[in-house]
Amino acid sequence: MRRGLIIILLLAALPAIGEVLWSSYSDPSQILDFSLSESWLWGVGRGGAMRVDRASGETEFLRTPDGLPGNELNCVLALSDEEVWFGTAGLGLLRYRPDEDLPWKRFRRLPQGLTGNDILSLAVDAQGRLWYGSAYHELEGSQPEGGFGLIEGEA
Repeated sequence: MRRGLIIILLLAALPAIGEVLWSSYSDPSQILDFSLSESWLWGVGRGGAMRVDRASGETEFLRTPDGLPGNELNCVLALSDEEVWFGTAGLGLLRYRPDEDLPWKRFRRLPQGLTGNDILSLAVDAQGRLWYGSAYHELEGSQPEGGFGLIEGEA
C-alpha cells in the first residue's frame, strides 16, 4: 500500500519537475569492424560508430541522436577523413561526409537499388567503385553510371 502511494506521488510530481528528457544509450564495447583514415580510427558494432583521433587519442561516439538511422552497424570503410561508408544491420548503406550541411546519406533497397539492406562487408577497388557484400546476394557494387546493383559474372 505504501509503495503504491509513493509511485502515485512521484507520477503526480512529474509535471512539476519539468520537461522529461530521454537519452539513447548503446553498448560500444563490441567492435565488429574497423577502418583507418588519415586522422581517425573508426570502429562499428551494435552500439553505433566510434572514432578515435589518431593523434590525441580522443574518442567520439556516433549514434542515432547524431544522425544514424539505427545503432546496429556491421562494417565501416573510411575512404578519407571526408568520406566514410557504413554497412548497417537491415537499414542499408550509409555515407558520412562530416563537412557537408547534411552529413549522412542513406542508400536502401528502394529507391536507390540495393538488392538488400543488410550490408555485411565493404571494399573499394582501384577505379574507386564501392563494393559490398549483403545478406541477400554475394557481391554488389556501384555502377559506372551511378547507383547500385548486383554485379553479375561467371561463377
